[in-house]
Amino acid sequence: MISATVTGPCSWPKVIGPAHLSLPDRGLTFATNPERGVCITFDAPVPGLDPFGALRHPDLTVTVERPAELADLLDPSGHDEGSLEGAVSGLGEAAGGERSEHDDDQR
Repeated sequence: MISATVTGPCSWPKVIGPAHLSLPDRGLTFATNPERGVCITFDAPVPGLDPFGALRHPDLTVTVERPAELADLLDPSGHDEGSLEGAVSGLGEAAGGERSEHDDDQR
């Protein structure tokens, strides 16, 4: 991984529905809201949408409850320190899911 940066806001057409492919740069986006996300840039392009791996993606953008904390965790050289638990602790809730007591047992 080269970097992780906070991005956004995005337009709704870029986040509605399944994963989105950016045609100009082949970037991949998994998003649940248009507000802010984290763009993760890889050292080498990675497989994603194409089941055969022919199409590779140089970066991935994801939306999480606390994007700045996730970016800090993934790329501490360019951000303040953060924690993974804080960055993703509401991910299921942000995506419309519910947390259970079992979720806490998994930490």
